[in-house]
Amino acid sequence: MLNIVQPNICFIGSSNLSLALIGGLVLKGFQREKINLIEEVKFENQIILKQKQHEVKKADIVVLLLDPKDLKAILAPIKKMVS
Repeated sequence: MLNIVQPNICFIGSSNLSLALIGGLVLKGFQREKINLIEEVKFENQIILKQKQHEVKKADIVVLLLDPKDLKAILAPIKKMVS
């Protein structure tokens, strides 16, 4: 990848698609430290939720790879950070 400033990217949802996208970014030279992956099950525990909200807040790009039925419940705690 070019010598440019890389954004922080946060993937929410641990589907095969998110893993493939992350793998492709890393193969192309994207820094692993700039990528966060949050599994949707992590949003059920309130302590972990606070930690994950911090990861979402520092992200420049948030990629949602979720089932449509899960979107509302998972977006509720992070809604203000991604709008």
